[in-house]
Amino acid sequence: MTQPPFAPPPPPFAPPPSAPRGGNRLPLIIGAVVVLLCIGALCVVGIAVFAFSRLAPSVAPTSTSPAFSLNPTATTRAILVTSVARPTLAVCPTQTPEPLNGPAGQPTTSGPQQLAQPAAVCVTVTPLPTRTPTVPPLPTIGILATRVPTTIVQAGRTPLPTVAFRGSCARPIAATLTPSPYITSIAIAKNVQGDNKDPVNPTRTFVPNAIFHAVVAIENAPSDSKFKAIWYATDVGSAAACNTLIDSFELTSQGSRNLDFNLTPNSKWLTGLYRVEIFVNSKLDSITDFTVQ
Repeated sequence: MTQPPFAPPPPPFAPPPSAPRGGNRLPLIIGAVVVLLCIGALCVVGIAVFAFSRLAPSVAPTSTSPAFSLNPTATTRAILVTSVARPTLAVCPTQTPEPLNGPAGQPTTSGPQQLAQPAAVCVTVTPLPTRTPTVPPLPTIGILATRVPTTIVQAGRTPLPTVAFRGSCARPIAATLTPSPYITSIAIAKNVQGDNKDPVNPTRTFVPNAIFHAVVAIENAPSDSKFKAIWYATDVGSAAACNTLIDSFELTSQGSRNLDFNLTPNSKWLTGLYRVEIFVNSKLDSITDFTVQ
């Protein structure tokens, strides 16, 4: 067999076959799958949480006697302070809530849903016992009664005070006086003036040669009313006996006017304590004393 005059040169060196192009994308595909799985898991969790939150009110336990009610008439006063006391913790008493739009004691479905609330903790105040202070009774002080003559007159008439005098004679007790409604005032004076016999220089102290005037003012006296004045020397020492009668005078009068009962000394009055007693219709009206100095 003959060879051709020109033999083709041998083929050049061929590189080894390379790996297919799709082999280097596998890590990317795996990473994408993992990301999708994570996203799917998050979505599932979110859906589950959302569904659970929607279904939770229907499965939550309910209470037949909640401590909180939308009905203001069923509220319970949690704090009642009646006095200053030591507080103690206790559970509030509960009441069955009444519906907003139905009679008390009957359920209704048209009102808002009553949500269960935790039991409220109340502060109950226990008042302390009241202590009543015991005050011992005050001792009784005994005062010895002294007999001091007092001029007693009817309401509206100004009484004359008793003259202070130190003597040995006892004064009469003015316990049987019967003030007359017809006498408005009695004045012991040194003199009188005018037809009305108005008293001049009223006094309770006279000089030995003075004239005693007892001016009795009467008002609305009925006819035939009898007025009388009796003069006494109550205490003039050893010169005369105690309560010596000096003189008396009685007259009949009526209406409203001044009556002047006067007494003139024979020479001079003895120094000491004197008095004049006024009677109306034989009843002792007043006792008025005075002195001579």
